[in-house]
Amino acid sequence: MKEVKKINFIVVPDGLAANEENETIPEPSFVYKFVLNILAKISKDNDKIWLAPANKFGCDCTEQKAGATYLKKIGTAGEIIYFEVNNDNYIDTRGNAKLLRRHLEKLELWPLDNAILVAYSVHMPRSRLAFKQEGFFFEALISVNKNSSFSEKKIVKRLFYYKYKTLHCLYELLLIFIYLIKLK
Repeated sequence: MKEVKKINFIVVPDGLAANEENETIPEPSFVYKFVLNILAKISKDNDKIWLAPANKFGCDCTEQKAGATYLKKIGTAGEIIYFEVNNDNYIDTRGNAKLLRRHLEKLELWPLDNAILVAYSVHMPRSRLAFKQEGFFFEALISVNKNSSFSEKKIVKRLFYYKYKTLHCLYELLLIFIYLIKLK
């Protein structure tokens, strides 16, 4: 019988939700939920789901913890792995990659084999670049696309542009350019 190789899914976080008063709540944003919903459906028993370390946005819960809680709630076969970091500064996509790599090195799991990067489609090009610049190699990419309007959805104030796909695309292009001229 052929051995099934475990997949290491690396998930790029995409913010926390907000309530009607625009206060951050400990729940993944609408975009992050789309990504996690797809992942919950495709992960298998021997897979690992690595939720990259990220931000709190003024809440008492990080994006990765909210993502793990959500995945447990909706159910997934894969093992959910996340860790907290002691960082008061904003963690961007490059920071997600850098902190995850450091953690994997401490665990002596670097480089991670059979890895697949999972991110929202608009965020994927920058995510791929940032993780590649940090030395990650991916067997595949899972780019989650949702073509509905987000303008009425609630998300943390810092990520307001997620509600407007064109603005979000322009923001991502600008940051890709910045990542390309500033390698580290």
